[in-house]
Formats: sequence, structure tokens, C-alpha cells
Amino acid sequence: MEKHLSKRTKELFDLEDKVILYDLTNTYFEGEKRNSQLAKFGRSKEKKEEGMKLQFEKRFEQELQKIHTALHSKGGVKKADKVHRRIGRAKQKYPSVQQYYDITVGSDAKTGLATEINWEKDGNKHREKNESLGIYFLRANLDVHCPPIILSVFTTTCKPNTSHLPNENP
Repeated sequence: MEKHLSKRTKELFDLEDKVILYDLTNTYFEGEKRNSQLAKFGRSKEKKEEGMKLQFEKRFEQELQKIHTALHSKGGVKKADKVHRRIGRAKQKYPSVQQYYDITVGSDAKTGLATEINWEKDGNKHREKNESLGIYFLRANLDVHCPPIILSVFTTTCKPNTSHLPNENP
């Protein structure tokens, strides 16, 4: 039935078939509908993600602090290669935040022992990452070389669908 209606609509209105996929994972609506069973307040995704990132940063720094403490405690890991391995494991454990840190290990060349570990969060790396968020590339398998059709598909994906809104012009 669906195929028949689609085909018939296409024939009646001389429409071209297009498949358009929308990513609605971050879609929200503004306004209020106090007595609606469908409209509900939700948690802000941005606040949740920022909270998770801060928690991961805290845990990553705790891992680095453990490595630092071991350098100055009896029986702690002090060999430079093992210290680097521990840092590598911490980076593997927290891949989403480790990229924002500059970590340096000071060592004694004669003994091969690490003497210090320092880390600093690089705000520029974080800012660069945030500036690239929300940038999407659309790829289609249309083998079309006609600029008006390409423009039509592009504008269809860029403008919101307002067909469900009431017409304000009588």
C-alpha cells in the first residue's frame, strides 16, 4: 500500500524521489505546552556531557598524581620506561580527555630513573576541539552533475521542515 501511494503521489505531482536523513539526536523544541502528555522537560545534553568530561579529567589527573606520588615513595615505580608505560595506560583509559594534556617526565640519564612528572591542561587544544563540534559533512551517492538538482538537495537538508506549522496567511 505504501509503495503504491508513493508511486501514485510521484506520478500525480511530478515529484522526484529523494532520500534525506536527519540526525535528530540533539533536536529540541522551544515553547511550552503545560498540559501536554508528550512535551516534557528533559536534561540538558550539553550539561551532562560537560559534567562527564570534567569527571574524566579529574580521574585522569588522579591517575597522573598516583604516578607522581610513586616516584617519591618507597617501593614505587621509578624506572623511566615503566613510568612512561603507566602514563600510556592512563591515556588509554581516558582517551577522550588525555589529548588536552601536555605531560613531561624528567629523568636521570645515568640511572634511568624518572625524577619528576609534570602535566598541564592545554586550554587551546580544548578550545580548538569545541570549535570543530557541530560541523558535519554530508555525503550522497547521487550521481548527479546538474547544479539545480544539487542545490535543491542541499537546501532541502539545510532548511527546517515547516509544513506542519499552521499557515499564517489567510
